Amino acid sequence: MAQPDMTEMILQAMQVLDELIARTWQMTDQRLDTITRHEVERWSIDGFVGHSPAACRLMDEVRGLQGAERTNVLVLGESGTGKELVSRAIHVGGPRGNRPFIAVNCSAIPAELADAEF
Repeated sequence: MAQPDMTEMILQAMQVLDELIARTWQMTDQRLDTITRHEVERWSIDGFVGHSPAACRLMDEVRGLQGAERTNVLVLGESGTGKELVSRAIHVGGPRGNRPFIAVNCSAIPAELADAEF
C-alpha cells in the first residue's frame, strides 16, 4: 500500500486548521455580539433612575455627549456618585459604543505622567 505524500498530509492538516480557526472566530464574534448587547442593556442611559431637575439635566448632558462623533470627557465627583456609570452611558450610547471602553482612574496617575500622556 502506498504511503500518502508528506506534502499532501501537511496540506490536509493546514486545511483542517484553517476550518477550525474560522469556526473559532465565528464563535468568538457571536460571543462578543452577545456581550456587547448585554453591556448596552446594562450601561445605557435608560438604566438611570431619578426625576429631580439635576438628574434630568445630567441625563440631557449624557444624551448630548452620546451624539458627539469624537470627544474627551472628564467626569468629576465624589467617590460612589456614579462617575463610571455616566462615562459608560456616554460611551455605549455613542457612535463608538461597539468598541472597548477603558476607564481611567485619574487620581491614581502621577501629575507628571498625566501632563505627558493626557
